[in-house]
Amino acid sequence: MHHPPRISYGWAELVDPICQGSLRRLSWAGDNRRSVLLFTNPSSQRRDNLTLRASFDEGRTWPVARSIDPRPSACSCLAALSHDTVGVLYEAGATSPYELIVFAQLPLPWSTPGEP
Repeated sequence: MHHPPRISYGWAELVDPICQGSLRRLSWAGDNRRSVLLFTNPSSQRRDNLTLRASFDEGRTWPVARSIDPRPSACSCLAALSHDTVGVLYEAGATSPYELIVFAQLPLPWSTPGEP
């Protein structure tokens, strides 16, 4: 019987308060491009600090994390707008994560050569 090798993914790095996050592939590896997976969620045990993370090794590690919104936040959805810009639609507010629906357009600084 053949058993495929086990691959350990870096999901333990993705702290989540049991809330809908979003996972989006920005690019596949090849032709002078690297693989880029993006993930957004409230990065805490509470629903706050919406964070965008990037993985360059198919989700094994998430070396880049950028806070999008430190306020209370909840569900999010990612959209690739171009090779170096993403859109994030998410819930946020001053005292509750359910006060507003926010759209943020974000440049990806790690998409340039030399970035991690």
